[in-house]
Amino acid sequence: MRSLYPAIGLASTVFSEIMHLKMARKSIRISFMKDDKSGFWKSICADPDDDVPRLVFADYLDEQGQPERAELIRAQCDLEILPWSDPQRLDLEMTSRRLLQEHQAEWNHELPKWISQKNVQFRRGFPYAISTDFNIPTSHAQVLGHQSVVQSIRYEGNFQRVDRAMLETSGLLPRLRTIHLVHETFEGVQWHVQNLPDMRELNLSFSEIKRTGHSDSVSAIAWSPALSGLTRFGVLSYGGGGIHATLEFCERLAERDLPELRSLSMLLSPETTDRESPLLNSSFARQIEELELFDSVSLSELQTVGSLTQLQSLALCLASDSEQSEAISELASLTGLARLSIQELHDQGIARLQASPLLDHLIDLEIRGDLFGYSPELSCSAILRLIESGALSNLVRLSITGRTTGQIIEEIAKTKQLPKLRHLIFPRGTQTKRDLETIVQSAGFPNLRTL
Repeated sequence: MRSLYPAIGLASTVFSEIMHLKMARKSIRISFMKDDKSGFWKSICADPDDDVPRLVFADYLDEQGQPERAELIRAQCDLEILPWSDPQRLDLEMTSRRLLQEHQAEWNHELPKWISQKNVQFRRGFPYAISTDFNIPTSHAQVLGHQSVVQSIRYEGNFQRVDRAMLETSGLLPRLRTIHLVHETFEGVQWHVQNLPDMRELNLSFSEIKRTGHSDSVSAIAWSPALSGLTRFGVLSYGGGGIHATLEFCERLAERDLPELRSLSMLLSPETTDRESPLLNSSFARQIEELELFDSVSLSELQTVGSLTQLQSLALCLASDSEQSEAISELASLTGLARLSIQELHDQGIARLQASPLLDHLIDLEIRGDLFGYSPELSCSAILRLIESGALSNLVRLSITGRTTGQIIEEIAKTKQLPKLRHLIFPRGTQTKRDLETIVQSAGFPNLRTL
């Protein structure tokens, strides 16, 4: 979510009124738009941070018989400001996912043909993120800088090949808000931090951010003024020589103040002990609203996570079955949690979760089993006991994935303990998906939408 919006946390009806006022105040500014797509497109590209031209365009699309695209724009603009705890956010997420499943291939054609369609991500109704390598022609960079709404790039390639002078004059860098660097060198990370003046999200994947003798430079990157506006930081470094350099970068980053940071995403190598602790114990950790930990988390780390009382969305992978009850206990203080995703939750953990205040305000629950058979499978009986206990009475969305998903969902269809459930997510590859949809929708969930 964009922390730059002062309206964050307001109900959607209030947001609607605010946007109408903004649109009225800016009517002069958008009056130059022609009654065709090109005029709207130029206005949106001229100021991609502004939602007003996008919402005006949505009205135009309605008039032109394109309600699906208009619906996506409005839904994703609303998503940028609604808090995690608002149930309407789940409705809008599901609407967005459905529309993109049905129409993204068509809407991707708005992008230049030379852009790979593989990893295009939409935000606020338009293509926001793309993947590319560094070897892009000058003309392509200029198109991205002046004639597109792309604000996020996932780079995959060798930074040594990049024409830096071309990028600096292309107009692309000032409009980038998110950068995802994959297998990047120390020099590449340093250059991007120094040359993206309005960066809001930084993601590092397997990036070797330190070379021998460059410890001072690692600190310089971590303390760069360009990172002061970060709203999200993600790091993935699993094994290899770069893990210790990545840890050093995280330690230096944890020493500074990041007042806008609201989201952390981490997967670091099991070669280290309490590897996330520097970031979790930082001053900015107390303001984090979304936390994703993609590897087994130790009990000491969970103690720290349990103290992050501003958390509204938490995703994690629990450790061994013998420690799961204690692990859930460490999170009991997170009574304001609205969204929870747990991987490899087994019988003991499910039983402890059932009695935990962690579920008091939960509206979104995802339980992910081990799809590859390396650990015990989800227990159908344990999950059903959790549901029948009434502890999930506020749940709006439920997602359960694993090899026993079909059996679990068939039983869920019979329950009366999920009165607010509106969304049920099936895993890809569920062989009986059509049958399960029929069972669920005919079993007392008239408002349920499946995906």
